[in-house]
Amino acid sequence: MEMIGQEGGQTASIGLPRLTINRQPEDDDGNKLPVGTYATYDSGIESMVYGKPAIFRPFLNSFQFMEYDAEQNKFSKRSVIFKNWKDDPIDTSGGSRCGKVPFKERGKLSKTELEHQKSIKCYRLVFGTVSFDGTTADGNKSIIKNKPVLWRVTGSNFTPVGEAMQSLKNRKKLMFNHTLSLETERRKAGSNVFYVSSITVNQDEVKFT
Repeated sequence: MEMIGQEGGQTASIGLPRLTINRQPEDDDGNKLPVGTYATYDSGIESMVYGKPAIFRPFLNSFQFMEYDAEQNKFSKRSVIFKNWKDDPIDTSGGSRCGKVPFKERGKLSKTELEHQKSIKCYRLVFGTVSFDGTTADGNKSIIKNKPVLWRVTGSNFTPVGEAMQSLKNRKKLMFNHTLSLETERRKAGSNVFYVSSITVNQDEVKFT
């Protein structure tokens, strides 16, 4: 109904819950959280669930440029979601790629312009289902089973996901016929501690029903 204009924009969009790597040691209520685990929101119990390893089944791989405004604490620009790098990812400002300049052309930019480039990132958006045995913030066990999620990655997590996709492509395998086993690796750069996805492509194929 929404696609053909019958809803008239009256209904609210809920969207998919996100799959993330938890980096917070505690929540707003002071509950201890397991850092470096995968996390997603379970609407059935109205709570975040944390755990690893996770089993992820990818169905759709896409990309989107977004510019983050630190002062407003939100994304100020977004490009269209695209699946092919030959496409022109036009954005909400009327430009392309939210103004992200290719690496080979950044030598022409000033220091101010280079600093601004850090706020513009390309995100990999992978839509799929996730399963893992986890716990809530208050310690209750919860099982996530084939839950539809959006896994949005950038930075150090962009490449591991891409390598998993490429390995399936090299074998001429459709990604939705396989699952990925997700772990995390703890890394440190100076005083900054962060976690990167460690991904294993499971060999057994799963049926597309």
